[in-house]
Amino acid sequence: SEVTPMGRDTFMVSTDARGGFTSTADLMARSAQKANTYCAAKGEDMLPDSIQNQGVRGFTPQENTFLFRCLATNDPGNQRPNLRPMPNSVIELRSR
Repeated sequence: SEVTPMGRDTFMVSTDARGGFTSTADLMARSAQKANTYCAAKGEDMLPDSIQNQGVRGFTPQENTFLFRCLATNDPGNQRPNLRPMPNSVIELRSR
């Protein structure tokens, strides 16, 4: 998909595969390349934020959703990425 703005400096891009045996790593690499190209065109660095994968290789369509930020090299937030998967469920604990 095209890069979609998700806030001031945060963006989303997704890559999908229909049929075949495309690996999750390949989908993630293609999404990261799209993100890098987008940020480089702005003269900024790409900082991955989170990744979500759906689908089963060879059985169902696969999709990779990649959230990232474009930041100037000297931006204080431009540090090593702390990649984390997006949760597919949330458990809420309520105390009485």
